[in-house]
Amino acid sequence: ISSVYYNPAGLSNLERPKMLASHSLFYTGLSDGSNLGLSAVALAMPIASGRRGILGVAWQQFSLSGVYYEQTGQVSWGYRFPKNTKYEKFSIGGTAKYLNHGFTRLDETYNSVQDDLMQNNVTDPVLAGLNSKSAIDADVGVLYRLTRRWTLGAAILNAMQADVAFSTADQDKVPMKTRLGASYKSLWMVLAGEARLQKGPDGKMDKQVIFAAEKT
Repeated sequence: ISSVYYNPAGLSNLERPKMLASHSLFYTGLSDGSNLGLSAVALAMPIASGRRGILGVAWQQFSLSGVYYEQTGQVSWGYRFPKNTKYEKFSIGGTAKYLNHGFTRLDETYNSVQDDLMQNNVTDPVLAGLNSKSAIDADVGVLYRLTRRWTLGAAILNAMQADVAFSTADQDKVPMKTRLGASYKSLWMVLAGEARLQKGPDGKMDKQVIFAAEKT
């Protein structure tokens, strides 16, 4: 079910309804009493016993308590082509995402620091402006079952590169992410590898390669 976040085509492997829920706290015990948290919940279920694909819905929120938040709501669909057809080794998937983030106007909004020196009861024009922004984005993915044991996958996340800048005079596009992966499943273990590509703030391509193993 976690494939709703990584590659929606992976939903096609589900045979029955499943649910996921989690909540994580980061850097607990900060001296200023603030809390960083990530909450997520997802539900997926077959449509017409899987003949029409698998439908998934998910909600995720990252927040700095009372100061800043990021929210993502999404609807995903994964479909595996029937056996004995031309595309029987393929699964496809797509996700429509609603993105929203915002911040709380604190006292510093109306008593900003000027010239990096002191506060003069001057309103910060950026913090006093729009303090929330929403946008629509999308993910797409595909799986190819090379053999009974080998599966290849590819996904493009944030394909629309939604602009989530608070000001219309600025631009803050969500970076598009490309994922390429492969997995091998034996009788007692699953091995997986993934290459992650994403353009960084400096315009250069960031690259990551990840390997994982799980005993079944």
